[in-house]
Amino acid sequence: MKEQKEKLYQGREVRSIVSVPSLNEESRIVEGYAILFNSRSQMMYDWYYDEIFVEEIAPEAITEEFLRSCDVKMLLEHNRSRLLARWNRGEGSLELSIDEKGVKYRFEAPKTNSGDEALEHIRRGDFAGSSFGFYAYSEGCINRYYDKEEDIWVHQIRKFDKIVDATITCDPAYLETTAEVRSVEDRAVVEQIRANQEAKKQAETEQKRSEELSKEYSEYRNRISNL
Repeated sequence: MKEQKEKLYQGREVRSIVSVPSLNEESRIVEGYAILFNSRSQMMYDWYYDEIFVEEIAPEAITEEFLRSCDVKMLLEHNRSRLLARWNRGEGSLELSIDEKGVKYRFEAPKTNSGDEALEHIRRGDFAGSSFGFYAYSEGCINRYYDKEEDIWVHQIRKFDKIVDATITCDPAYLETTAEVRSVEDRAVVEQIRANQEAKKQAETEQKRSEELSKEYSEYRNRISNL
């Protein structure tokens, strides 16, 4: 079994949710949720632990004080050159608020090409969700446990080091993650990964037993030769 040690990767990660943004036609106000609490993600594969898992965010992971320490850019389709609004440690054109459901965003679309394009896509119903970019690498950020009923590992985010951006997107299933984590949407892929894991465990068990038998046989030969 792999040693349960803290991952040291410190790169930016992105998670997506299905939360359709709404639009106030008269004022160009766009709002929606960037983060949902206690909502499990699609299945993902963690290369570090060699396991399939789902992720969820605990409500205590984000507080008003924490949000006021962040500089969050609201983007269009993950493109940092297409800025829609900005929350700069509690100030700016982007509003962020916390309720029992999650972290909600609200902003007035700028009168720019990106702002006009965002409004048009929202009117047409093209956007189906939101994403947010974050860092969570410090000790205590992730609580990892096994859900016996669902037969799957759960990575619960209990705190963030920082949140850096949010975006409205037409593809809420999109995940841009570290090299250690990949999304797993196809059930056949999930079953194949699990089959490979079981085969690997069986091979390791057989190898260990073979080594034990070899050692026992060697000890037996030594005893015989000493008679």
